Parts: sequence; structure tokens; C-alpha cells
Amino acid sequence: MINKKIKVVPNGVNTKQFKPLSKEEQRRWMENYFRVEFGSDLNIINVGRLSREKGIQYLIESLKYLSPATKLFLVGDGPEKKGLEKIVEKLELEKHVIFMGKIAHEKLPEVLNAMDVFVLPAVSTEDDVYE
Repeated sequence: MINKKIKVVPNGVNTKQFKPLSKEEQRRWMENYFRVEFGSDLNIINVGRLSREKGIQYLIESLKYLSPATKLFLVGDGPEKKGLEKIVEKLELEKHVIFMGKIAHEKLPEVLNAMDVFVLPAVSTEDDVYE
């Protein structure tokens, strides 16, 4: 057996910044700040780079299995944005998918607290893409 030290570094979260807040207050803030409307059923968010390995197209396509009152908020930007917008248009989901673009890190707690569900799909790791 090889004598090696293994160090585990867990993912960290700044709990002073990312903490539970009132969903109703955060929704009112988002409606005023970003001029968005929430769905009456489920409000889903994804935060990240809009790139192929993230699997966002499958998240968009999954809306067909959910209530028509569901909304998907996509926070971020990237090389797949135009293609994802075309998918949304093809599926006639323009009123259900909101491309929010990049949002300042300090605004993310408010945005995340306004949502019902955070979804992070992936079809591969970023290492697979860049090898």
C-alpha cells in the first residue's frame, strides 16, 4: 500500500450570505428589480455558464412534462445561449423560460430564495469538454 496523504476539501458555502430569506419578499423584489413574472405553479432556477456540458437544453425540454404554469429562470451567459433561445422558440416556451443573463454574485441569495427549485443538470464534466 502506498503511504499517501489524502486531503478532502469540501465545497463551501458562505452561510452569512447564502441563508434562507422570505420567498414572498424576494419575489416582490425580483418582480420590481428584474421586471419578471413568476409562474403560478413551480418556479425553477439554474445558475451557471450556458454551455453544452451543462445540459440546459434537456432542462428546457423537460418543461413539457410539467404544469404549463411552470417557469424556468436561467441565470448566466455562455456559448450556447443562442442555441438555447432557438430551442425555447421552437418549443413555443418564450413565456415560460426567462434568460436573465449574468447577475452580480451579491444578488444571487435574493434570486435563489425567490425560487421553488434549483436544478443543475449536466451531461458531462467540464474536464471532458476541455480534454
